[in-house]
Amino acid sequence: AEMPELQQRLRREMLRRSDEITLEQKFQTAQSLAEERTQQAIRRADIAEQRVNAAEKQMKSLEMRLEDASTNLASSTTALQLAQAEKDRFSQDASIAKAKVAQIMEQLSDSEAQNAVLQREVEGFSVLQSKFDDAISKASLKEQSCQDLTEQIAVLKAKNDAF
Repeated sequence: AEMPELQQRLRREMLRRSDEITLEQKFQTAQSLAEERTQQAIRRADIAEQRVNAAEKQMKSLEMRLEDASTNLASSTTALQLAQAEKDRFSQDASIAKAKVAQIMEQLSDSEAQNAVLQREVEGFSVLQSKFDDAISKASLKEQSCQDLTEQIAVLKAKNDAF
């Protein structure tokens, strides 16, 4: 009777041992699975950290580009304002130049009118000069005639005195 009881105890002990071994195997499997998952989680965390670092670098780069763009925009705005001021100044200079050209054209027109008057006066003087020259020529002829007559009178007077 002790033998079957001993066998039963032995079976129970073997079952318990088998359960312990199974539990030990399950624990080791779970532990190895947990370690593998931990390693995967660490790799994923490293990848996520790399992505965060890359995103931060990209964000800093974008911030710098935004800052550059803002600076460029400010420079462009300033350049545009300077160009507008220059355009306004050129426009004002052009208006002044147009007014001066109009004044010069008016003076030129006045000068042309004065030239026309002077030209007519010169033509009038030319006619007068021509008439004066004719008059001098006629006066010269008359003077010559007078001298001839004076000589004839002197000759006649001498003849008359001789009688």
